[in-house]
Amino acid sequence: MKKTFLSLMLISSSLLAKDVAPSVNELIASGDSVLTANDHYRTYEIKGGAAEFSCNHLRLRIAANTRLVSIKHLPDGKELLNTNFPSLGFYLIGRNAKPIAFASLHKLEDNSYMVVSKRGSQKVIFSVIESEEYIAFRIKSLVGIPKSSNYTLAFGINGDHRLRPMPLDYMTFFSGMDPLNRKFPVTWPALWMGSENYLGEPLPRGGFALYYDEGDEAEDEIFINIWANEKLPHPKVEYDWDIAGVKRWMKDWTNTFSDRSSFWYSHVKGSDEFERLLPHIDKMGVREVHLYHWTWHDSAHHCRVKKGGFFTNGREDLVKFAQTLNKRDKSLSLHYNWCEINQNDPVFIGTSPRKDLADWGSGTLAKSIDADEQTIYFIPEKGLELPSREWHDQPAPALNHWVHYNFIHVNDEIIKFEQALNTEGKVWVLRNCTRGFGSTNPADHTKGSSAKGLLANYGSQFIPKTHSPLFYEMINEQADLWNETQMTNMNYDGANPHYWSGAKGIQIRLWLQEAYKRFDHPTYYDTGHGCQLWGHFEHYINTFKKAEPVRMGFRGDMGVRPRTASISRAAATVDEAHLRMAQVASVKHSDFSMHLPLHYPGDWEKYGRFQDLVDLVRDWKDISPKLSNSQRKRIRSTMEPPLNRGFTSKMVWCLKKEDGKTKIYPQKNPLTRRKGDVKWGCQGGEVGWVTPQQYIKFGDSLELENPFQKQAPQFTLRVMSKVDPKDHENISLFDHFEEITNPTEMKLSQVENGLTIDFNNRNKSTFNGKGHPMLATWKKTLNLRQHRGIGMTVKGDNSGAILLIRSGTKRDYAIKIDFKGEKYIEIPNGEAYWAGSDWGGPHRCGVAADNYMPKQMQIGLAHVPANTNVNITVHNIKALKEHLEIVHNPRIVLNGGKGSLTVKGSIKSGQYLDYRGGKTAQQYDKNWNLITNLPVKKDSYLIERGYQKFQVTADNTPDKVWLSTRFLTEGKPIIVEHD
Repeated sequence: MKKTFLSLMLISSSLLAKDVAPSVNELIASGDSVLTANDHYRTYEIKGGAAEFSCNHLRLRIAANTRLVSIKHLPDGKELLNTNFPSLGFYLIGRNAKPIAFASLHKLEDNSYMVVSKRGSQKVIFSVIESEEYIAFRIKSLVGIPKSSNYTLAFGINGDHRLRPMPLDYMTFFSGMDPLNRKFPVTWPALWMGSENYLGEPLPRGGFALYYDEGDEAEDEIFINIWANEKLPHPKVEYDWDIAGVKRWMKDWTNTFSDRSSFWYSHVKGSDEFERLLPHIDKMGVREVHLYHWTWHDSAHHCRVKKGGFFTNGREDLVKFAQTLNKRDKSLSLHYNWCEINQNDPVFIGTSPRKDLADWGSGTLAKSIDADEQTIYFIPEKGLELPSREWHDQPAPALNHWVHYNFIHVNDEIIKFEQALNTEGKVWVLRNCTRGFGSTNPADHTKGSSAKGLLANYGSQFIPKTHSPLFYEMINEQADLWNETQMTNMNYDGANPHYWSGAKGIQIRLWLQEAYKRFDHPTYYDTGHGCQLWGHFEHYINTFKKAEPVRMGFRGDMGVRPRTASISRAAATVDEAHLRMAQVASVKHSDFSMHLPLHYPGDWEKYGRFQDLVDLVRDWKDISPKLSNSQRKRIRSTMEPPLNRGFTSKMVWCLKKEDGKTKIYPQKNPLTRRKGDVKWGCQGGEVGWVTPQQYIKFGDSLELENPFQKQAPQFTLRVMSKVDPKDHENISLFDHFEEITNPTEMKLSQVENGLTIDFNNRNKSTFNGKGHPMLATWKKTLNLRQHRGIGMTVKGDNSGAILLIRSGTKRDYAIKIDFKGEKYIEIPNGEAYWAGSDWGGPHRCGVAADNYMPKQMQIGLAHVPANTNVNITVHNIKALKEHLEIVHNPRIVLNGGKGSLTVKGSIKSGQYLDYRGGKTAQQYDKNWNLITNLPVKKDSYLIERGYQKFQVTADNTPDKVWLSTRFLTEGKPIIVEHD
């Protein structure tokens, strides 16, 4: 291999002429510090006016003004730079995000190169390697750049998208998030970090390799060369980590993760429960068993296995459990709460906390305090600023929003404070202190005692100082547990606060690298949070697509959920399960999995169709390899963005075994109205999908579109509660106008039993309150568990605005003001808005659980069209008492009586009626346990293609009873022949 070693340095042109170091004050305010280095360099003329670097595929030329002037593709001489836009090469980014270009390029006596800033005061020293397949740049040192997070160094190329950067250490970031689609510019946002760790070992300054992507197979060969030759981190292996070793590892890794099917286990009911689950897990054919953290984790310490419950003897039993799974050709995977140190951690906190906890600065006590004192006077060290918590990345001392800073560590005590006053002065006043926080004890402290400000993720979990002994101690503990159990899936949870030193991602990237280097077996990285991956380089290679052809979003988990019913959500449906598995098959993924629900009830033994879900997972897993590309494409064509936890879709693909064949039917499920309905899908949260449906009362009519051929429609109906606006048990939700607090621009005025809302949107753009609607609030502690629906009278103005009433913080009742005059409005529950496109749908509904015990109510506007004045009146807002009802012989009436289907039987509130063709309909309880098969009587029960009218009635005309409906029809199936 041909290698040429160069040293590329940024230096002041003025320093070439005179031997004078730049003044600190020329760069930054007095009191800041800079990195220093020798300023004396001897330079030589650059022949041809540009420096040239090359590999087998590329020739790169950097002009004397530091701009990139050419990148040629050597096989054909094609120019790869976009000449319409400058390629700055190296440049700085300041607080205003504008690029600060360097000015000139010089050659040094050791045949290296220097790039010079305009004022001649800033330098960055690089080495360059010209390899056969790539050109590698590494930062050696920095000169004249402030030691703060105010500056980011970058290298930019405007050119062919196949010009790829590959970071060479955790300090270097590429643009984008996908390791398989890395883009320029590369950046170094942590120039301010120290030069060595606690052992005195030098920290990397940053570097990247530039190469040209000639296609998946060729790119993988280049990456393997980089991984082997540039000494990137790799797992512990018993063979040489050369090109042959990398290929050997990747073959083993790819075989291990060619099947990503899993079973996610949560909310353990007893030590013997898993034995009852094992036959079902075996039948599904899943390859991995994943345990949520509360299944195995002792919250006292980050890697401690809880004794009792699922693992009677703690870690010993976990290891045996992993070995049992291995014997059944399955692996163990854990949900791991990343980098957390519990406030009562007996190892790292105890009564004498570690001194290397992450901090935001030090100082001393201005006066002595006793163990009861709740006000502390703190003298900060010179230049120290109190941090702030920001949602967006900001320079230090700003912190990630999830990281709290209101803690100080004095001797062996941790103290939490609620207020910090006089922080612009020499002595800060810390008030409303909680003494002896966590497991520490309150104590007396003398004047002058050292005090250190601590950082805590989520306000309760302390974290280790980066590069400290504690940082590496925690990594070693994690790696030891993973290696002992041979766990395969690294699923990091709680990674939202993944930086705490002013540079997004540095801490978790270093952690990932160091843990990865300690693993002695193939592992798969995963997290629910968006941070750029470092380590786990199998994810950087295109053969990774065999394990994950398409990331299905967030953690990518598409497993079916046997969710049982709760007060705030109906039980999961088999239709949702089919759609989940169809999405996996459509992209040729292997994630045919089942996940016990996480944030909703999920007692699989009470879910009546659990065995149907098991069979469904197995059937989709078996049939997917037999699907042709055109068949996958047909399914995939019905999946729509955005891709959160799966795509959104108007269609459900239902797998059936008929006549010795497997048939996959496209279902328009449900049939939809001309407007107002939503698609299946998920916002991206951890609580499941939105189920499209229509909420109507018995006797109401729906006009729905059938996109397929003439057929008998199928349906799922759920009978809900009976409500009456005149019921004396209804609860008035708004009584006293004077109790309302209005922090918005809306004008509110009192009317009898209600209020008027007036708002003028003079803007040319629509007010869209998706994240922050305009809401006025009044305190009201309520029990609405039997009053989930609301009714009110609204005087509309036909403005097109959306009136919103919010119960607590999680349940919305939305009304589109597309009418004029008074109208009585009734909404059956706080979940109904999920299925309405005006305010709900998979793009905005987190479908979180709710206990219907609000402590406040809110009212206001969620949407106002541009240049629109809104003036609406709302009064008699009531929570409606729910009564159970029995409906007899429900009937589906088509097109005003031209056809019908009558079900012979009685259905209670909370029960389902499911008809999928044939002579009977199935009656289920709220958790899909089969009650009975009911005979049906059909009379011309057929609909044509196009819009058709549907009405649900019953013998006892229960006009005050709500129900949810899903009517559906099927198209031509995909047919897969059995072997």
